[in-house]
Amino acid sequence: MAVSTRAIQKFRSKYSIKNKMFTASGTSAAVASGISFDMSKFQSVYGQAFLTDASDTLTKFEVVASAASDLSSPVAIKELTSLAADAAGDWVCLEVQAKEVRSVDEQQDGGLTGLRYIGFRLTCGASGDNVMITGIGEANEESDSLTATLNIA
Repeated sequence: MAVSTRAIQKFRSKYSIKNKMFTASGTSAAVASGISFDMSKFQSVYGQAFLTDASDTLTKFEVVASAASDLSSPVAIKELTSLAADAAGDWVCLEVQAKEVRSVDEQQDGGLTGLRYIGFRLTCGASGDNVMITGIGEANEESDSLTATLNIA
């Protein structure tokens, strides 16, 4: 017997939470795909990187910005380097505010470049290292587009 949807509910919120498992493809810095925030809609974003396996290592964690929504040609806004995150359960975090992104954008060669989207770039110790990335964005105002749709059957 098929279940019909009786209602669809969207919750108003001022926060957007995104999670993504990042698996390193090498020891070079790489942007975690699928987890970004449009800073024209957010006043601040908190990012956390959490090691999931005992053999994983994280040597650098950055908040990066780009004019493109796919985070191509990223510019570092904040970074944590020389990390000793090398065991399951180790974690690091960074927070960035929209005014910090604007400040870095103003300092780019040629003036404003339109840095708008932010995400996270990681450097791991080995290919195959797994890191759970969590981003929490505080929006400029409440919206029902920040949370997932809840289907009530």
